Amino acid sequence: MIIRLSVAPANAHELFVLPELLESTRGLAVGDRNYRSLAMREELERSMGVALLAPYRTKKRDRAPQRSALLSHLRYPIDTVSSQLTGRYSLKRVWAKDLWHLTGRLLRKVLSHTVAFLLNHRAGNRPLQLSQLLY
Repeated sequence: MIIRLSVAPANAHELFVLPELLESTRGLAVGDRNYRSLAMREELERSMGVALLAPYRTKKRDRAPQRSALLSHLRYPIDTVSSQLTGRYSLKRVWAKDLWHLTGRLLRKVLSHTVAFLLNHRAGNRPLQLSQLLY
């Protein structure tokens, strides 16, 4: 289920919105290969008390491939939701002329995904198998 969402310009790197996404989070956070930054990891540990775990940037230079495989496995549901939002909900292109309309469209898409998730769970299906709601 989506619990946090952040909107940033297309030219902003994912690392710049990370502190906003991790606000009021304690403990561990798992990111993908793009989140592997020593400076950001140290900043998050120092200022927020969050240990950021991310696989090594390149697979062939990875010193701990089993750890990276585990982290990738933990990220799989996040990637599934991201792909559902871009594919089924057309989140990649949200045509809006102002922040008000952009916010409304984004929130409707996230609400729709959340309702589908809950209906699927209630029906006894795997929560992210949204196509099961059609049968």
